[in-house]
Amino acid sequence: MGFFSFLTSDSGESIRNCYTEEGARTVYLLQPNGKPPIEETSYQGYGEFGGVDAYEWLARNNLPKKGLKGLSSDEVRSMGIALGLSEYYLDKDDGSKWHYSRMREEYGIKPFTDDQGLGGTYETPQSKYGGKTPNELIASGQWESHKMAELMIPEGSEYRPLKFSYDKNAVYEDLPASSDDPSQGFFDLGGHDDET
Repeated sequence: MGFFSFLTSDSGESIRNCYTEEGARTVYLLQPNGKPPIEETSYQGYGEFGGVDAYEWLARNNLPKKGLKGLSSDEVRSMGIALGLSEYYLDKDDGSKWHYSRMREEYGIKPFTDDQGLGGTYETPQSKYGGKTPNELIASGQWESHKMAELMIPEGSEYRPLKFSYDKNAVYEDLPASSDDPSQGFFDLGGHDDET
């Protein structure tokens, strides 16, 4: 598993991990509704802040508790990853929904499969579409990309995205969602301000 990280919501700075030359700074996973922020003093680079997995936090703060009941931490984390990062594809002709993973079938989404019904990829010909691949269907505009959050967040519920700050007093509700860090909290890709 490689490193990954985020940019802070307020300053857009990379959340550097402890293995970088400059080392990690204390950062906070902000929480809504006046809950105290979760402090991380030495980010390891794998998504855990103050003993809390960021994607598990995302799932537990957005998805119905009954839907998470009985799931392991890894399964809840997987739901959070889908919520925060994943997309599905809507067929503009018949309204069907498609995704590369069978994990999303509970949302009425069909997985890409080969002719034997086994798992497929973006390059697997889809017999329903005359052998066109998902990549071809997306490129042609027949399949439109949509965020999984559109399906996973219950209607009428507010989405609570991940928000990070180096400022302990930052207020969750005052800030936009944090973006993924293209430098993964480790690589110096330039274009970001990491003054400490």
